[in-house]
Amino acid sequence: MNPKRKVLIVYAMYGDGHYQVARTMQRRLERTGLFNVKLIDMFAQTNPVWNAVSRYIFHKGSIYFPDIYGWLYTVTNQLKPNSPINRWLQLLGLSKMKAIAAEERPDAVIHTFPLLAMSKLKEQDGNSFACFTIVTDYVAHCRWIHPDTDRYFVASDELKTQLTSAGVHPHRIVVSGIPIRSAFHESIPIADVKQKYGLQVSKPIVLIMAGAYGVINDAAAMVEEIERMEEAQVLLVCGRNRSLYQAMSGAFGTAGHVRVFGYVERIEELMAMSSCLITKAGGITLAEARKMRLPVVVYRPLPGQERGNAEYWQSKGFVQIVNDKASLVSAVQRAIERKPEIELEQEQAVGDAAAGADRLASDTVLYEIAGLVHKRSKKNSDVDVVIQGRQLIDEYT
Repeated sequence: MNPKRKVLIVYAMYGDGHYQVARTMQRRLERTGLFNVKLIDMFAQTNPVWNAVSRYIFHKGSIYFPDIYGWLYTVTNQLKPNSPINRWLQLLGLSKMKAIAAEERPDAVIHTFPLLAMSKLKEQDGNSFACFTIVTDYVAHCRWIHPDTDRYFVASDELKTQLTSAGVHPHRIVVSGIPIRSAFHESIPIADVKQKYGLQVSKPIVLIMAGAYGVINDAAAMVEEIERMEEAQVLLVCGRNRSLYQAMSGAFGTAGHVRVFGYVERIEELMAMSSCLITKAGGITLAEARKMRLPVVVYRPLPGQERGNAEYWQSKGFVQIVNDKASLVSAVQRAIERKPEIELEQEQAVGDAAAGADRLASDTVLYEIAGLVHKRSKKNSDVDVVIQGRQLIDEYT
């Protein structure tokens, strides 16, 4: 295998999760020394005006008109992959993506967002690059599916069954988990981290991802409810929402038991020392929380993939769904009580795994990509993709 294969990773900034997975895979691929990797923000690079307008509509619509968003999600999810609407969506920015593909001449393309323009290019122009899709939720909208996708990487066996029922061949689906940053797989000294942030060791910590809600009144209401728990310490993360950060700092900045943050680079530290997480139900956030053995309360999940994500993990006993603030405190108390049980369950799950089977999701994706790209370059249909991928990584790293 040529040690410098070209890989394009196509994402979009509708929420942070698609980009986070793209960056995780970029780092993992480049660390091998086998790949040159370039990130492509699909809409920002192909149609900046549409990108700005559609992101604004998506953000405001999901906050103020969630039922309409949910209705659109449900209606479009009933469409076939080759329906006129889906084919039109796949054409968005296609000419620019065609130019990018011609210039970059990739060996592989990875999608982390469900508009599969590069798969469409394979269909139209007979391009030889391999196409991969990383599904970043625990449920799959039909827009994730395209007949020219070589591999789908999914979070669970249930999601594999869902894609198979939608017509995807099982051999094209790999249950990998959702790739998350390597920092979540490292040991974090919890006592030291609590001391770093000036928190009391013996009192429970409730982490609120307020930036995902975007509405000041919602964030304030959540904090006020948790303040009823006299022993609780609150970490309020506002993300990149500057107006929310300023409002929350003004409202709670002097409260000794409430810490207000803007964007937090090392969010894994806050998760590691927390007893409970209140958040929206993004697939990446839930995957990170699960890795950190942190029970989750999902407050008012957005209809569509968020509710699907929340319901999936609720069925596993890891998430509670709360739709009104009156139920928030009791849900948080149950989550805090359940944390030792979740930690024990996860330890047992790891202990029962066969030796070497507990791989990082990003490694699973890496081996498949390396193996399949090599297989296609050699036109060898007999080679086992994963074995070949492992051998290549071991040889060059």
